[in-house]
Amino acid sequence: MGVADFAELGGYAAMVFVFEDDTSGAFWMRDTPLPLRITFVSANGSVVSATDMVPCLAPTPPEDCERHHPDGPYRIAIEHPLGLAFDIGLATAEFVEVTVE
Repeated sequence: MGVADFAELGGYAAMVFVFEDDTSGAFWMRDTPLPLRITFVSANGSVVSATDMVPCLAPTPPEDCERHHPDGPYRIAIEHPLGLAFDIGLATAEFVEVTVE
């Protein structure tokens, strides 16, 4: 939340959220002014679903912010600016491999 551009993240092209177990939790864009795309990835690396997310900024009440749900259980969620889908290989990906260092 609050990230205005990816320069604030050390120049990385995406944010990767890795969960220990399968989850189906939704993401939202509260106080995130940068439009993002989120790709949900299963434990075996297959893409569960992806969706574009638009900012939800004040004065919109938090309860009115859209929740972005996956199409099924996922283990990894990758958020990136809308225009970078092709640059980082997620535009038409069916399988994703993430290495955590």
